[in-house]
Amino acid sequence: LKKRGIPLLFFDRTIDEIHASQVMIDDFKGAYKAVSHLIHEGFQHIVHFAGPQHINIYRNRCMGYRKALKESGISSDDRFIYLDCLTEEKGWKACENLLRLKSRPDAIFSASDISALGAIKYLKEHGYGIPEDMAVVGFANEPFTSIMEPGLTSVEQKGQQIGDKVANLFLEEVRQPAEKRSFQKIVIEPELIIRKSSL
Repeated sequence: LKKRGIPLLFFDRTIDEIHASQVMIDDFKGAYKAVSHLIHEGFQHIVHFAGPQHINIYRNRCMGYRKALKESGISSDDRFIYLDCLTEEKGWKACENLLRLKSRPDAIFSASDISALGAIKYLKEHGYGIPEDMAVVGFANEPFTSIMEPGLTSVEQKGQQIGDKVANLFLEEVRQPAEKRSFQKIVIEPELIIRKSSL
């Protein structure tokens, strides 16, 4: 595409190896805010439902999780990181497994609202209180997060804003000859939407 002069842009999941415009949120900061919030609320043993680490957005979310723990003097435990845990079914299974641990965690930070939903379903069906027995925080602020009970605390991914910016960048690039295009990297500040699941 680049050799043929066709405008190429990346959004959300970006690729640094290809010189092209990018629009994304700060996944590291979003995760850092989420885990810092849990720590501020008094939770100390926080599990991370992570995505595949070869994908930069999930790698950055995991790094943000680790950084928040480290800054609070909490050592991260690899047994508390469930890799490739992004579906409702995997969230359910991971929650089932972690509740069997001798040293049981008291909170979950999920890289996906969908796996967080799986965990919440497991907790509710087995009589656990949220957040009394287990706090849960997700990522993306999917529409269901505000209407479920309890409401799910989640990192707002700002999809509308990302879409607006990438569309405007695309239109700018279409109007320019290939040799005159200047590539931009736009990083949007994430917002933590706090609801009952983590308070």
